[in-house]
Amino acid sequence: MIGNRLKILEIGRTLLEGVADHWAAHTDPDVEPLPDRRLLLGGDPALAAWDCEQLTVGMQGVGNGQSDDTAATAPQLGAGTSVFNTRHVIFEVTLLRCVAVVDDDGTPPPVAVLSAEGERAFRDAGMLSQALTEIASRVRQKLLEPGGIARVGQILPIGPDGGFGGHVGLFQVTSAGLA
Repeated sequence: MIGNRLKILEIGRTLLEGVADHWAAHTDPDVEPLPDRRLLLGGDPALAAWDCEQLTVGMQGVGNGQSDDTAATAPQLGAGTSVFNTRHVIFEVTLLRCVAVVDDDGTPPPVAVLSAEGERAFRDAGMLSQALTEIASRVRQKLLEPGGIARVGQILPIGPDGGFGGHVGLFQVTSAGLA
């Protein structure tokens, strides 16, 4: 056996718990608490039900070599790592919240409501980005072998759709840990 296994479950749990811990430690009264529903997703994260506010961690997949947007690292003498024994996993961390919608009479939400939701969305994006950045350091130190990479990708808006909207944050891990 070459190396260790990718610790995908442990990283997923670290992402879910780390985002919750980051929000809990934040004392700004303008930051809305996370939803109570928090879970690891099985299956395609893009197909998860948008039926309530939630924080989820899903997985786009596991691949060989470095993830497409992970920069190549400088070779290390004695590391014995190549693209042939390196793999990556890409996670999606999704924060979904309720958003105002057009009512049954076709009346759009008031501008003040939409503006407040926009401000919340901007705060959520910043909080999620910072949480994932802090978690990347923790994952590198505790869950990866030397030379492993944990990297925060983009924080992207999703929705609104069906009264829900929010953000998805991408988190990539590249490792020579083979099972």
